Amino acid sequence: MLEIRGQAHRFCDGISRRDFVKIGALTAIGLSLADLYQIEAAQAAQRPSTKPTPSNRSVILIWNHGGPPHMDMVDMKPEAPSEYRGPYKPIKTNVPGIEISEKLPLIGKVMDKITIHRGLVTATNEHFAATHGMLTGHYMPRALLNQGGIFPALGAIASRVLGGRTRDVPAYIIQNDGGFGYHGAAYLGPAYHPLRTGKESYGNEGQQLPVARTDDFTLNKNLTASRLLRRRSMLKDLVASRRDLEENFEAKGLSESEEKAFDMILSGRTQEAFDLSKESAKTHELYGKGWGQNALLARRLVESGARFVTCNTGYWDLHGNIKNSLEHHLPMHDRMIYALLTDLEDRGLLDSVLVITGGEFGRTPKLNTTYGAPGRDHWRLAQSFMVAGAGYKGGQVLGETDAKGETVVSGMVQEEDWVRTVYHALNINTELTFKDFTGRPQYLVEPGKGDVIRGLL
Repeated sequence: MLEIRGQAHRFCDGISRRDFVKIGALTAIGLSLADLYQIEAAQAAQRPSTKPTPSNRSVILIWNHGGPPHMDMVDMKPEAPSEYRGPYKPIKTNVPGIEISEKLPLIGKVMDKITIHRGLVTATNEHFAATHGMLTGHYMPRALLNQGGIFPALGAIASRVLGGRTRDVPAYIIQNDGGFGYHGAAYLGPAYHPLRTGKESYGNEGQQLPVARTDDFTLNKNLTASRLLRRRSMLKDLVASRRDLEENFEAKGLSESEEKAFDMILSGRTQEAFDLSKESAKTHELYGKGWGQNALLARRLVESGARFVTCNTGYWDLHGNIKNSLEHHLPMHDRMIYALLTDLEDRGLLDSVLVITGGEFGRTPKLNTTYGAPGRDHWRLAQSFMVAGAGYKGGQVLGETDAKGETVVSGMVQEEDWVRTVYHALNINTELTFKDFTGRPQYLVEPGKGDVIRGLL
């Protein structure tokens, strides 16, 4: 949280100077509004020299951190030996010839909107490095990541290149704990880190996961809008007198961040987006509780102007007793995806929102018994993911694994393909470069690596 320190004496309206600087503190998520609007502060870096074509699209990333098991979800192998095929049977979907897990019947009803890709191969079985590769398009060994060799995540790039679709709603928001890996802005600067809301991404199906409260975005009862506008002028004078702050990298976005924080308080648009009570009982019933609430909030945020929203769901690192965990995870995942796609389509938003689900790698096709009840370990050689919306084709399966789900035999894609596909949906030019901490220009994706997944076009 930004603090400008000084004596804590009070203004005439009963609010201390220190409390004023913290005005609008987001107590549910531990950020001040100034911190929040560092996400998009223009002074943190120069705008790209190549002006992007305006895009009205947004992204909702359903991130299954830990590594979702493709064999138990959308790449079923009913003819494989019992130690491979797992506890569930395949069921038909509304697209002839496409079958998925019996634990995902609602997704089966909207399969015509979805492309399943069964051919993703990632570079490593290590959580942090694999996540970094998937979320940035740049694979780096863990040792180099520990030394600071980190690239900006997809949402940070979207915030940096495109910004939000409205000024008074954050461009990049991440729900819950973020899981393994890196979701930040790296050398783009703190202005493009995500607003984090919520806490951990665990929870039972009957629980509503934590989201920011609407009163976190309101004025103190003793501070009216007119008083706040007068304070804006006072704060400008204060910041202008502290030019030494501009030498501090973390403080470069201060002035514009404060400006946008004021805008958000006064407009109430973000407060409105976070207020799930505005939704009808029918909509709440559609989404259900648990992860469905996160999907509902994601829809409200992109509808209000957010550019990139990440929903971290579950903890899919299921080395042991996988059936017990999947009995909880899969129904919530099923309802979350079904409700989100149904709602976006009903509202005429599906073509303008990319919904993409996945994790950092798959899990071993062969069940282990190392941890007692059977589970699956890390497996980089095969993973499935789902794509819907943003004008991409649905009702199809791309990529194929062998009879035991161990290796990709056709249609293989890698992290760079995944990342280029997201950027294509947003109309972001991947030839753009930004200078890293050493001043060296870095591409969004290295030239010659990856391509938009053509089967989606």
